[in-house]
Amino acid sequence: MEKVANLKFKEIKEVFSHVPVSEKASTMTSIQIVDDIEKDSFYFRALEQENIMLNQNQIDAVRQTDGPLLIIAGAGTGKTTVLISRIGYMLTVKKIPASNILLVTYTKKAANEMKERIGQIPGITPAMKSQLYTGTFHSLFLRILREQGDKRKVLSNERFKQVIIKKILQDMNLKDDYQPETILSMISYWKNQILRPNDIKPESSIEEELKQIYKQYEDWKENNQYIDFDDFMLETYFLLTYEPEVLKYYQEKFKYILVDEFQDTSYIQYELMKLLAAPQNNLCVVGDDAQTIYGFRGAESHFILNFDKVFPHAQQVLLDINYRRLIKLLV
Repeated sequence: MEKVANLKFKEIKEVFSHVPVSEKASTMTSIQIVDDIEKDSFYFRALEQENIMLNQNQIDAVRQTDGPLLIIAGAGTGKTTVLISRIGYMLTVKKIPASNILLVTYTKKAANEMKERIGQIPGITPAMKSQLYTGTFHSLFLRILREQGDKRKVLSNERFKQVIIKKILQDMNLKDDYQPETILSMISYWKNQILRPNDIKPESSIEEELKQIYKQYEDWKENNQYIDFDDFMLETYFLLTYEPEVLKYYQEKFKYILVDEFQDTSYIQYELMKLLAAPQNNLCVVGDDAQTIYGFRGAESHFILNFDKVFPHAQQVLLDINYRRLIKLLV
């Protein structure tokens, strides 16, 4: 039995000898990596006092402030810490005015939490914190519309929207053919693809009906002075596209743009970010190409994969140390 056991052990050892082993993650942090003689060492020493000790890749992401930057970051790799540390670096080391920095997140809660954490970074004054703009895509674009004089009411009640669609279906003798929820999802998808009713080219009678429903929905909103959530983006897109002076104003205002959860960006959101970031293209996007949760809204993870094609001079940083997993292994 012992000979058999030894034989099996040798066979297993032989098999595993051909299995590639990943390189052990470096345990070095900014304490060892950033020398005191470096001009920005004061910033990393200050972060260390707050128990923020970055690894080499995280430091690279923080220091790369100009030009397009793609940060690939899975869960537990410290992407939020990198984002707030990068903004702190821009404010305290690069002396970039807070009013020129825009941080876009997917939830209001995340935006507020990030702003609070940025405010706790050494050297960040209350004035810097208040001037820094953090918010969701929807809040950003609604703000732009309001600043440009758009006073239309926001149609936010889903039940009310369904009632409007039901009335349209009834008037078109289609009340038994479609569900209002399905129609509204279709309209939302079209808007995220930058398609207005006149842009849709029907290839069937059903598509023609859907187009007409969409058109009547938009006509109702226009007649009653309403915009919905998807209009925040669509209206802003056409505003910036056809009003070059307005576009220039916001390009000069938001000279540095950071986008969290980039893998969940829809086509129109991506196009809007490209419009705002030009011509400097100081655009930093953070995402995980293996995780897309908003596909139903038109999110397209290939934006991450093609980022270097859209921005040929883009830098890329991979955050590859999962600290959550390391903690579990150590506990």
